[in-house]
Amino acid sequence: MNFQVRMLELLSSRGISWLAVSESEMMTQGSNILAIRPNVVVLVAGNPEIEARLREKNVEVHLFHGENIAVRGDGGPTCLTAPLQRLL
Repeated sequence: MNFQVRMLELLSSRGISWLAVSESEMMTQGSNILAIRPNVVVLVAGNPEIEARLREKNVEVHLFHGENIAVRGDGGPTCLTAPLQRLL
């Protein structure tokens, strides 16, 4: 069993679900999603499929225009941020 399957099984066992991103939106950083807190994320604008799927799951989606940075491959939301400390 490969690492990806084991990771998905672990997530599932903890009640965590995931969404698949289409190949076309992979090219526009649709899979590069920054979680700010539970159910709140930052996503590069221009990825309507995954944006709609997130919103269907009641996730609050904040978009940024990253066509000159993220989509060119210079870094998406997760790469363009410093580590965050989450306070409970």
